[in-house]
Parts: sequence; C-alpha cells; structure tokens
Amino acid sequence: MTIRFEVKADFKKLGEWVNLVGGKHIPYVTAKTLTDLAAEVNSAAVKELGNHFILRNKYVIRSFRKTMADKRQWPFCYSQAGSVASFMELQVSGGMKTGKNGAWLGVPKARGTQFASRPSPSSTIARPLWVSKLLERSGYLMVAGKTSQSPILLKQTRAGKRRNQKHHNTASRKRTHHTGKRGWKRETLYIMRKDVRIPARFPFEDIAKRTIEQRYEEIFKRNLNDSLS
Repeated sequence: MTIRFEVKADFKKLGEWVNLVGGKHIPYVTAKTLTDLAAEVNSAAVKELGNHFILRNKYVIRSFRKTMADKRQWPFCYSQAGSVASFMELQVSGGMKTGKNGAWLGVPKARGTQFASRPSPSSTIARPLWVSKLLERSGYLMVAGKTSQSPILLKQTRAGKRRNQKHHNTASRKRTHHTGKRGWKRETLYIMRKDVRIPARFPFEDIAKRTIEQRYEEIFKRNLNDSLS
C-alpha cells in the first residue's frame, strides 16, 4: 500500500523560472520536497490509524515507510509513502481476502451470543480465541454446517446434571444408579470461509491528498530558501 509522488510541470515556463532562481538548486529542492512530503503523509496516516483500528502493537505503525526521491532523475524524480504490510492493501482498497495455501478463514459469529468472540465490530479478538488456538484445546471442534458447505467451529460442553438415586451394596461392589439425562450444548463461534470480503476502512489516499495540498507549498519554499541561503 504505497502512494507515489512525482513532478509534472510545463517545461517552458519551468525553464524560465529556473534561470531566475538558479537552476542548480532546483533538482535538489524538488527531490527534498518530495521526500519530505512522503514523510508528512506517513506521519498524518499514523495519527489517523487509531480512528479506524484497534492497534494491538506497533507493527502497523512501524510498517509505514518512505522512499527518497533522487535529484539525478529530475525532472522525473519521485518519492513513495505508505505501509509495507501486505494486509493494509485491502484495508485501503477493499476486496476479497483468501487464506494462505487454501486455508479456511474464520468469520466470528454475530455478537449478542453467550460466547461473543467479537462483541462489537470495533473490538479485537483475544489471541486465545483465535481459530488456531481454540482447535488446540479440548471442547472445540470443526463440523460441517447444516445449511451450507462451509464448516463451523463449535464450543461443546456437557449439559444437564447427574443425580444419585440410590445405592446397592453387594458383596462384589458398590453400585450407583443415576436418574436424569445429560446431553451436549453446542455453540457456534466461527463460520469458516475460503474467502472473505474486506470492506475499505482506511482512507489513505484522502489523507495523502489533504496533506499534500496543505503542506507542499510551505515545504518547497522552506527547502528552496535553505538551499539559496
């Protein structure tokens, strides 16, 4: 998920202006401005992350990188900004996500159930409740769905209570009789899918455009003044 910054200019007018301010400075100033803009865009994007995601750690924050524009490529120099984390691509553009090597993807059951793996759309799922972790524990199993071909992951627990009725003491052993039946209680936690549609959640392009509009002129003038001073 990256955005590329480049220069598009009227070369006739640009040549006249370059002669006025000193041509040798322009390639450097342009490249420096593009690189600084990429850093500004990343900084603005990182500040917005908390408004769209619950961050478990700093991995996503640290995934935002920039490339430096090369003045030797002027006037076609460019810089890039964005996250190198592959999953952020879908967070920006939306689309279908598929499991690695054909693996199943777990979709949490709708909230409001007794066992809410994801109580609300904005909440995260604790690591012990991830599909791979649950399947390592007893009482959790994956079975075929009743209404679709997609399997479901269940939590299975015993239901009902055993009650002692009477005791028979014999010479061979003590025997206990029980009344009441015990069954199984099953609760759906995840519906498994081969692919899942991910909605676009992070407006990275809008953040970049807004930042460039607000900061480009100021940064260019600052770099030009620094170069000429």
